[in-house]
Amino acid sequence: MLFDFHTHGQRREGTLTSLFPEEWVQNKTGNGLVSIGFHPWYVTEQTESDPFWHTLRRLAVEGEIDAIGETGLDRLRRTSPTEIQSRVFLQHRELAEEANLPLIIHCVRSFSDLLAFRKKYPKNTWIMHGFIGNEYEIKQAIEKDIKLSPGFALLLMNGNQSHKLFKNLRYIPANSLYLETDAVPGISIEQIYSIAAKIMETSIDALAAQIQSNLYRDFPRSREKLPNV
Repeated sequence: MLFDFHTHGQRREGTLTSLFPEEWVQNKTGNGLVSIGFHPWYVTEQTESDPFWHTLRRLAVEGEIDAIGETGLDRLRRTSPTEIQSRVFLQHRELAEEANLPLIIHCVRSFSDLLAFRKKYPKNTWIMHGFIGNEYEIKQAIEKDIKLSPGFALLLMNGNQSHKLFKNLRYIPANSLYLETDAVPGISIEQIYSIAAKIMETSIDALAAQIQSNLYRDFPRSREKLPNV
């Protein structure tokens, strides 16, 4: 089975499903790993005192969930002020560190902000999902021990020109890599692994084994929940 690091919707075996708080009730049971967080597109001042924080803390501490997020910063889709996004992001970070869980990060046109936060808070595992950055951003992220999860951008074309990620993927060390679909319609995790293996000049099996090793390292509970990945 090829592990899909970031998807949405119903929980499925072999995936990490990212849920909004309001989705938790319908997804309490199911296979695979699960993370919960307040997405930066939808946060408001009220989010900072939302009653669900108490539930989220309990779920994290008691082992009901496997990661915190997705959370993060988005300067492209300005549906909420950056200041509020930052404060809510730091609430997620604090909880992830308290519960010793990975933090799943959405970061769009906010990379320098993220690096500044990471410099201040270097503990626990941070993983940037949907990564589409350049060689410089890859280097900076790896230096700050931020793991990276590219996805459907690997399949994008502009005419005959592949997305920049096609050439930059090789700069991501395999032990810092995850792969995902982000629940994009018509995209399968098999397609993502196939193109990634080609770019990295390895086999799909070898790539899958490395990502499984990364998963077991970064998600302590995954050995019991995903023994057949």
